[in-house]
Amino acid sequence: MIQNGNMGNPDINCNVHVKFGALRENVLQRYGPETWLATGHYARLWHPQLNDKSRPTTTESLPPVTLQNYSSLIEQNLSLEDDDWLWRFHSRCQSGDTLTPWLLGAADLTKDQSYFLAGCKGSQLRQVLFPLGDLYKKSPPRTSTQQNLDQADQDTAAAPIEREDAAKTVREIAAELNLPTANKRESMGICFIGKRKSWKQFVQDYVPRAERKVDFVDIDSGKVLAQSDEPSHPAFYTAGQGARLSGTPEKYFVVGPVSSPPSVLLASSSTRITSNDSVMPQSKEERNNVVWICAGTQHPALFAKHFTVHSFNWILETVPEPLLKLGGVLRCQCRIRHLQRLANCEVVRTENSEGRDGHYTIHLEEPMRGIMPGQMLVLYAANGLVCLGGGPITSRGPSLWEQNKMHKV
Repeated sequence: MIQNGNMGNPDINCNVHVKFGALRENVLQRYGPETWLATGHYARLWHPQLNDKSRPTTTESLPPVTLQNYSSLIEQNLSLEDDDWLWRFHSRCQSGDTLTPWLLGAADLTKDQSYFLAGCKGSQLRQVLFPLGDLYKKSPPRTSTQQNLDQADQDTAAAPIEREDAAKTVREIAAELNLPTANKRESMGICFIGKRKSWKQFVQDYVPRAERKVDFVDIDSGKVLAQSDEPSHPAFYTAGQGARLSGTPEKYFVVGPVSSPPSVLLASSSTRITSNDSVMPQSKEERNNVVWICAGTQHPALFAKHFTVHSFNWILETVPEPLLKLGGVLRCQCRIRHLQRLANCEVVRTENSEGRDGHYTIHLEEPMRGIMPGQMLVLYAANGLVCLGGGPITSRGPSLWEQNKMHKV
């Protein structure tokens, strides 16, 4: 994947293959098929079949607080206009037609980890508990609509969900129990890497050694402005991140790695550079190690309004009713990064150039910054409460910069 220019998301893969793959299977084999697995994820699960008191369950040994009935919370957040299909599916779940749990966002939106769980199938989340899902890690929000996001970037804020109680925070509970983690600094790294090395250093141990330095090419001029300090893979540079070039009058940002120069760039007169300049790489080998950059954090080359996904995991293990036929449209919300502000979108079921069905094109209501193949698209419904699932982005549509160039050529 990395050699093809896609970094992927290790946190999502860890949940799918390790925590709710190998670990869950080991727990069921070792302690029996009726065992429940509890983890510290900030998310919530609604097990609809366990909320029907008329059916016998195997959960008598579980504390009642661990199994919350989120049916009414889901109903409160459903939209009559966009979520009509989910209303009907919700009704079928209440009648016991499915054993698949629903994945919901956490009460503490500053810690919500539903994005990282979007790759899991619903069957992987059966007999799973998220005890922290209704708790806040630190101070609760001052109002139901201000979700204690004062220190969070506006680009990473989510839609508000009302808090249902005044429970103690996770930090307060840990302090009362004299746990050493009560005042421990939060960890932001990847758990299986730890303090040994960075993610980039870790990955380099498992991919072929890069033979060439990366060329950073200005997308407006076609000039090579700098090279990486050492041989590297272009996939290590994420769209939207700072390029960290020295000696430039303004800050540059990564547009993304590409295997060939955009046709609109080649057709632009701005690429006619004199022989005294460091020009855009021309050979195929050189172009494979190009990272396009642009000046300014709001450059139109960083924004696009649609992209495609060819493989999608539906957590409820059923395709939403609006997408059951080719050309169907689902209106919902989406994000492509953890805790990114949810964006309104339309998902259209399409087919690829070979006529294969089951692909999806996502049309955004507003342009989104830093879309890149390999990033995980995650869809939400019910005002951002219900996580529908996710899939890796296959390709991005033309950026606003490319669209402008196309009109001029």
